Amino acid sequence: MVTVINIVKKSLACLALIGIFIALLFSKLTSAYAVPFNGTGGFSLPTTIIDFESFAQGTAQPSNTDLSISAEFPGAPAGSQASGVVVRSQGFTQFPNIFEGQYYGFAAANYFIQFNGTVQEFGMGVFDPNFTGNVLVAYDILGNELERVTSDVDPEFPTGSPGGNFSTFVGFSRATADINRIELLVSGNDVLGIDTVTYSPLQAASSVPEPTTGIVFLSSLIGFQYVRRRNRAAIKSSRL
Repeated sequence: MVTVINIVKKSLACLALIGIFIALLFSKLTSAYAVPFNGTGGFSLPTTIIDFESFAQGTAQPSNTDLSISAEFPGAPAGSQASGVVVRSQGFTQFPNIFEGQYYGFAAANYFIQFNGTVQEFGMGVFDPNFTGNVLVAYDILGNELERVTSDVDPEFPTGSPGGNFSTFVGFSRATADINRIELLVSGNDVLGIDTVTYSPLQAASSVPEPTTGIVFLSSLIGFQYVRRRNRAAIKSSRL
């Protein structure tokens, strides 16, 4: 009897390891299909655009049913809204469909876009990035980093000369809808604003990012069948 129990314990441990290994392997494979992009032409799906025109000037945390937007100064306590970072008017069109009309900013602050679900594609206009080290990061529902691009390092996040005469549009296209949160982290020397927040259709969030759930389940079934057959053989041998 003790031998049978030991066999079952070892089998369960083996099954768990098989599921974890395949899930990790699959997550690495899917990340290879994630594509950072520059410009508004990087979307392959229908999109929703937040251009901040519908928000009253002075709104500190613009939001809709899909997402909420906020800002914090670097080093400030988590959740403390950056004072003075609000929806404001630019007063002119700098780059059509990237930075024009009303926008959100303009400060040496970190910007956060929190979705009430997940999206597959995301992009936004970034106003006046001038220096190396601004970082746009995408996270999944569990807080795992999915993608990042860094200004003046990655070609998808260019910079311009100081003076407020430059904007760029930066985004991510994923293999599946697993983006739950976006962070734009400011470098020590820059002052930024955001506009034209653009994203693909919102999907209900899962506690295990898809398609990892299905892969883990399938791998568990395969592992279970393998372990079951091996156990039968081991039990028969123990009875001889």
